[in-house]
Amino acid sequence: MINFDVLHKTKKTKIYTIKETPNIKLWKVVSYDNKPYYAIIKTVDGDSSVTIIIDKLKEAVRTFNKLKRRKTL
Repeated sequence: MINFDVLHKTKKTKIYTIKETPNIKLWKVVSYDNKPYYAIIKTVDGDSSVTIIIDKLKEAVRTFNKLKRRKTL
């Protein structure tokens, strides 16, 4: 599991918010070795799930939009 609070505090890692809804966030994370990836964090009832997509912004945006449209029971 990736701890995004720790990533926010590291000096060489940058996190950019690309899209955001009340319970879903799409972040671009650029780590210290300059390899970007995208993280989609979905929070439901206090539990978070994380989807990591390497180097593919279009795929990350499509996944974000699918999660946004999906109804949770």
